[in-house]
Amino acid sequence: MTPDDRATWTATSDAHQLADWLAPFARVLLLTHAKPDGDAIGSTLALARALDGRAKRDGAPGHTATPWYDGPMPTFADKLVGPTRIKTTDKDGLPDPTSFDAVVVCDTGSWSQVETFAPTLRAMTDNAAIIDHHLQGAEDMAPRRLLAITAAAVCQPIADVCGALLGLDSPRQLPVDIATPIYMGLATDTGWFRHANVSPDAFRLAADLLEAGVDHAALYALSEQQDRAARAKLLGRALSNMELVHDNTVALLPVTLADFHAVGAGPGDTGGFTDPALAIATVKVAITLVEVRLSSDGPHDVPTHVKLSLRSKAGPDMVDVAELASKFGGGGHAQAAGARIEGTLDQARAKLIDALG
Repeated sequence: MTPDDRATWTATSDAHQLADWLAPFARVLLLTHAKPDGDAIGSTLALARALDGRAKRDGAPGHTATPWYDGPMPTFADKLVGPTRIKTTDKDGLPDPTSFDAVVVCDTGSWSQVETFAPTLRAMTDNAAIIDHHLQGAEDMAPRRLLAITAAAVCQPIADVCGALLGLDSPRQLPVDIATPIYMGLATDTGWFRHANVSPDAFRLAADLLEAGVDHAALYALSEQQDRAARAKLLGRALSNMELVHDNTVALLPVTLADFHAVGAGPGDTGGFTDPALAIATVKVAITLVEVRLSSDGPHDVPTHVKLSLRSKAGPDMVDVAELASKFGGGGHAQAAGARIEGTLDQARAKLIDALG
């Protein structure tokens, strides 16, 4: 991602235009970023169910949409997915572009976040669309872009598209099986309505979805009260090794491959590690640095790159972590962004501190 990506990252479609474009297609592929979170899974599930619902309403046989995921899934995924047909790269490999009429990428417009699916996407560019809420992206990924960069979650514009597909006047009228994953995406991307990205529109949508029949307490328990003991132990190691730099305003939380092995944790166990660090009064930015090993070749304890997860506090002196992430080819929101740096954790730490200035 480069600074130019912000200037060219512009919307070309609205919800009704995108729904009209999707309507004729019988086979739609739905993709999102690697290691999907609640917003990524919620948006793709809701859109798949809305497309299937429209097909059934119009008398079209069979499924019309297939969400395809890459990377570890969150613990709540199975129950949220339920009977909806999905595919994953670990079980099903890569999607064949000739098997689909169109593709929609949800919750990202960054090539680095869909690297595994790049061959499929490049083969389907003419019939591709993006629905996203991030500050920047690559316009060459799709000519149709529904962008809601002020939205707290991509599930907000997804709710509009689902409503347009089904001919509804309000999200309150959404079937509960569509409203539920939308609510999960909205809730998880706002930290269950605690983060600074919460807006009146977000609360209005949440209220509408609750009126549609969403069970807030059940979803909270499903996503926030299902941690494995290994995750708590991994967080403890990250906090024990936390380093405060830049006059104690930046917290670095390292998570090494050895840490994962020591407690029996996995890549999906590091979400939310920045929250305790941001509770420190002096800290304005918290960054987790997670060692990742992508290749099966070579020693098991040698990382191939370090994944960065950056978060910042709201306020007049708020730090734009998306700008910081862009220095490493990443991106995201002003207060929540991600990137990766090739090499070891020590090498990544040195580059990060140099970038902080």
